[in-house]
Amino acid sequence: MSKMEQAYRVAWKLMKSKMEKERPEDLETLEDVKKTDVVIVRGSYDFIERVFESFGLPFTLTETNQLEEYPLQPHQTLMINIIDFYPLV
Repeated sequence: MSKMEQAYRVAWKLMKSKMEKERPEDLETLEDVKKTDVVIVRGSYDFIERVFESFGLPFTLTETNQLEEYPLQPHQTLMINIIDFYPLV
């Protein structure tokens, strides 16, 4: 496990502990997230999916070139990592 992954796990433990005390309803919402609720577009420079993996949170990973055709729904959260370029639509 890399130092960054260790840092993510420590951050999750701290955040979860704080949420249990101060925002239990938000923690419950977070723990109820399904794989289809969060769509992450793969990037070249940053990797939010690594944070989600370390936190044990489910997500769907897709590619930039698939985004235009991706069947996004109003309830989904879309996260786009930074890449070299975004194709013009």
